Parts: sequence; structure tokens; C-alpha cells
Amino acid sequence: MRAILYCMCLTVSFAGCGPRTATVSGSVTIDGTPLDGGTIAFSAAEGHAPPVSTNITGGRYSVTMVAGKKKVQISAPGPKKKVPVYQGSTQMMDVEGPERLPAKYNSATTLEYEAKGGSETKDWETSTK
Repeated sequence: MRAILYCMCLTVSFAGCGPRTATVSGSVTIDGTPLDGGTIAFSAAEGHAPPVSTNITGGRYSVTMVAGKKKVQISAPGPKKKVPVYQGSTQMMDVEGPERLPAKYNSATTLEYEAKGGSETKDWETSTK
């Protein structure tokens, strides 16, 4: 009987011990216009939480992550274009256009965000300059 009570107490005490999560959603603009066709990524600035990313569609995004301080990267590739599969080929493939945002928003990001937990809203205004 004691063993059963002990196991029940352990089960109750460990319930809800997982990491806090946050669902962050909001808008992303580029030069004041909603960004369509980009991505936003959140990676741990401290600790070891897994990185998450999602598409930006119609200027909106929503993503669930482990709470904590994050580095944020926003990418806005230019329109896709067709290029030959290899030089001289008549077969074509689609490739992303060049990145429209400066490196401070993506490869050399200066953006940070602290996800506290629960449902949160964060809007991002970017510029091509």
C-alpha cells in the first residue's frame, strides 16, 4: 500500500515538469509592406533549446517554441528564377532569388526575443537598407 501511495505522489509531483513553451505569432513587414514568402527562425541565445522556424505568409507567422531568450533570423529571398541545370543544358530548375534583407536580419542577426511562455505576439519591422 505504501508503495502505491509513494508512486502516486511521484507521478503527481512530476506532472507539468516539462519545459515552458510559448506560441509566438505576429506580423513581419519589409519597408512597411507585409512580407510574403519569407521565413523566421528562433534559436536559443542561452541554453540548449531546439531551434524552430516557420514560413511567413501574407506577412504573418506563428510558431511554438521552448520559452527563453532567442536569436531571431528573418529571411526574405527574392523571386525564384529559372536557370539551366548545368551550363549548356536545356533543362531548367528553379532557384531562390538573392536575399532582399541585410545580414543584420539573418546571417549576422542582431535580432533577439525573449519568449516568456503561453500565447505571445511579436511584430517585426524590417528594411532593405
